[in-house]
Amino acid sequence: MTASHAVRGAAIAAWLCSLSAEAVRATTIDFDDASAPCNFVETVALRGEYSGMGVTFSAPGNDGGAIIDECGNFEVTGHSSPNFLAFNDQALLSDGGVPQDPESILFSAPYPLSVRLKVGAPEQDGFAAGAFDATDALIDSRSLTLSDVMTGVRLSAPSGIAKVVITGPTLFVVDDLEFSSLLCGDEPPGGCKAAGKSLLQLKNDPTDDAKDKLTFKFLNGAAIALAELGNPTAASDYTLCLYAGSASASVDLPAGSHWSAVGDQGFKYRDPSGFPKALVKSGPAGKSKAFLKGKGVGVPDDLPPQLPLPVTAVLVNSENGICFKAAYDSGDVISNDAGRFKAKAQ
Repeated sequence: MTASHAVRGAAIAAWLCSLSAEAVRATTIDFDDASAPCNFVETVALRGEYSGMGVTFSAPGNDGGAIIDECGNFEVTGHSSPNFLAFNDQALLSDGGVPQDPESILFSAPYPLSVRLKVGAPEQDGFAAGAFDATDALIDSRSLTLSDVMTGVRLSAPSGIAKVVITGPTLFVVDDLEFSSLLCGDEPPGGCKAAGKSLLQLKNDPTDDAKDKLTFKFLNGAAIALAELGNPTAASDYTLCLYAGSASASVDLPAGSHWSAVGDQGFKYRDPSGFPKALVKSGPAGKSKAFLKGKGVGVPDDLPPQLPLPVTAVLVNSENGICFKAAYDSGDVISNDAGRFKAKAQ
């Protein structure tokens, strides 16, 4: 074992010992936990150094990205100093491998619902990232033109991401790999059930939280089997995620005694405090539905008084990633000012 591997191993051990239950759900690898060389020829491709965090890296043969110090003159900014995962298909590693793409980033189960990384290159050129599930099916993808200022790329899938494959130009770098099981990421997830019609209404009183109100109705939805709803009486948390521009907010409906079955069709949520009330109901196409309604101090105050469009509401199941989603743009909005928002879509 090299000295750098020993340092990295100690860092991972400390990370594991210090995590709270919430922290386990969102993790960042910045590649800065051990010293790294300035040149590719002094190191080898990254493989299992972060396996203790549930992540391994893979590429054909001895090829693949390597952790390099910024002293290698990569001419990028916006990364966390000093190290990043670097690629250069014109260079050689110490074992004869080439630090080139495609690079696979593999995640251990339970799989993250979102993965975010920063990428950059000294010259403008194309980059692509694809997310795959446990069956190796493509479930999300992104492509962009890189620049010397690192930019964030986020992939998300409610079914969980088992692998991310990245490809880029001759020379590029990756940093700040973040993966999370948090259901409300910084963008709405894809692959959700769609509503035939829906309503979102939000009121935030600037002086009295007791007057705040929130209603989300998802009606005439896509086909949903009862099994897809999970079992919120025991294990399936639900979260309502609200997105408006770069702002977001959430309302949690944790699994447990507040949930009860509604016959053999779904589940309802009732909190003794009165916030919130909720329902998730299975059904064939055009018959499934969900709603959340409540008032008072539990209504989130994280959104601006006038919401930037589009506004998206997503009710997500933590156990299997099933989500109910509705989006609202200018043609759907009835009111949007002074802490009051109301929109209908169909």
